[in-house]
Amino acid sequence: MIVNIGKIFRCFALIGVISALSSCNNDNEDYSQEGKYTKQKNHSLETSQEYEFVNEGSQVKGEFWTNYPRGATRKLGNIYDEVVRIPVKLPIYDISFIVYSQEFAERHGYPNSHVTEMPDNLDMMAFKMKTGQGCIFQFLIDKGQGHFIEDKDSYHAFFKLGNIYDLGSPVLTPDKVDGFVEQKEDYELRVAHRHYRKPEGEIYMTTQTIFLAGQAYTPNKTKRGSRLSVFLEDYHAYVYRDLDYFSVRVGCTELPRKILEEKNAMFWVKKMGAPDFGKGHEVKAEYFIKIPIPDVLKRKAIKYMSTYNNYTLDVRRAWRKIALEQKNIEKK
Repeated sequence: MIVNIGKIFRCFALIGVISALSSCNNDNEDYSQEGKYTKQKNHSLETSQEYEFVNEGSQVKGEFWTNYPRGATRKLGNIYDEVVRIPVKLPIYDISFIVYSQEFAERHGYPNSHVTEMPDNLDMMAFKMKTGQGCIFQFLIDKGQGHFIEDKDSYHAFFKLGNIYDLGSPVLTPDKVDGFVEQKEDYELRVAHRHYRKPEGEIYMTTQTIFLAGQAYTPNKTKRGSRLSVFLEDYHAYVYRDLDYFSVRVGCTELPRKILEEKNAMFWVKKMGAPDFGKGHEVKAEYFIKIPIPDVLKRKAIKYMSTYNNYTLDVRRAWRKIALEQKNIEKK
């Protein structure tokens, strides 16, 4: 199971208001709402009539407001003047969990409530799930491991928001008119820079530099395995002394969740000097630094990613219905 999430996953901001449940659980903040919430030493909350805890039976009903088809239905229409309301089963997410080593806690003055056993090369890892941003892992690793961007101070990804015909453009554009032929110079510039940009003061890298994998070896016909190219959003070499910071978007769907359920789920971070896998080179495990995901954080991520209903199916069905109705109107 080898998939490039940079090609299949783009998170959407909700334009409208989703009613009902908001599943929010942030271990880093004090909870207060008119004195109704009480923070305990183990960072759990006392029961109250003012809220409900999220569990396997939790359900939510809301609406997704949008004025353009998404995903595979993008070709069915353009950017419409009217906004449609589509019923979806999706809460407003604002969830954050963090774990770190005992040494990290003592050095930086953090409480022991989030201390857990960590891999030797990992000092901190956090999981975030937020509406409009998706599911993100942040982690701090020891400097000097030889990762691919170790010689840089900072990196920020250029997120491709445009449609498939305008790769590299941050603007969501309408479909091009029938018969349009792009000028050769425009096409070459767009294709050459759609994955790698170097504006003043920023460094933009290709995808397939970090993978979420279920094992430490290269999958083949005899040794099955899984890996998923995740989207590197940020890298900074100066957040903590002697540590490098990474932020990667993995997606909230079933595919990354299934990989996280593997016993040895980990991140692969490309080594300095490794081939550019975006150019067709074979992805081999020896080209990567392995960053195991702590079990306690993995369990939390799986639990809440499991609540992420694939509302995109509802949205696509709605747009197909709209497109069919529009065709019937045009025939009349």
